[in-house]
Amino acid sequence: MLCLAAIAAVYAQTAQAYIKLAVNKERNRNHAGAIEDLDKAIAIEPNNVTAYTYRGISKNSMKLYAAAIEDFNKALAINPNFAPAYNDRGNSKRRLKMYDDALADYNQALFINARYALAYHNRAALKAEQNQFAEAVLDFDKAIILDTAYQQSFHGRGNAKAKLGQYKEAVADFDRAIEIDAEFTTAYLDRAAAKEQLGRYADAIADIDKAVTLKVTDAQAYYSRAENEEKMNNFTDAITDLNKAVNIKPKYAEAYNSRGYAYYKLGDSKENYQQAVIDYDMAVAIGGPDYKPLYKYRPLAVMGMGSGLILKQ
Repeated sequence: MLCLAAIAAVYAQTAQAYIKLAVNKERNRNHAGAIEDLDKAIAIEPNNVTAYTYRGISKNSMKLYAAAIEDFNKALAINPNFAPAYNDRGNSKRRLKMYDDALADYNQALFINARYALAYHNRAALKAEQNQFAEAVLDFDKAIILDTAYQQSFHGRGNAKAKLGQYKEAVADFDRAIEIDAEFTTAYLDRAAAKEQLGRYADAIADIDKAVTLKVTDAQAYYSRAENEEKMNNFTDAITDLNKAVNIKPKYAEAYNSRGYAYYKLGDSKENYQQAVIDYDMAVAIGGPDYKPLYKYRPLAVMGMGSGLILKQ
């Protein structure tokens, strides 16, 4: 009996070693490698709840949501009270837009563990996706009370507050997210958007400058900076940024539209008006016939092409 127990202990340690390897690979975004190690752990220990759960998480990372749900189901068949499997299965279902089922899983995770900060965070994200922003804020509040160091919860709450028009409060949440993670590119961009709504255009541009230094291939960052530059009547710099945006993302209707507006407002030459018309037409060609947010300026730009008059308004 002692020998059998010793052998079983060795196998369990081996399974745990594969799980540990898998966790490190998942952190390094080697999702396929993590799954391979978890396959080995499960082959050694077929009833290892943790191995099934981690394998489901890695499959979620690879957008294999249906396969991930199968792993979480197996974990819960072994241990129906394992809260993390409910939480992560909820994430899979949310990605598949199975919102009611996802909510039920988050609720069950919190029923099992009422202090599960990540489950509150994920339930808040689900509510935000369904435009339930006030309810989302309440769940983000609970997540933050339980875990004050998770920057994603501050970021999520900031976005929910921005959707509610609470821009000053949103900026404060983005501030906290950036204090925790100084390289949180999305938080800089979202804080810039909130500052733009507050009329703080120069501050918004400073945030976007930081985002661009962190991720220079982000077309949205260049577009957002251009939008603020236009509001400060800095159309030349706006055009420079919009050129970068469309180089990164050639089918960026909003950027072409915004560049058309910048060329129109710059005026002063038939060439600028001509480029404005070209950009407006490109925006509509990409965005479809209903995409005409600033198209009212196109006829004026056409007039500028023909007469050379300064038509800026």
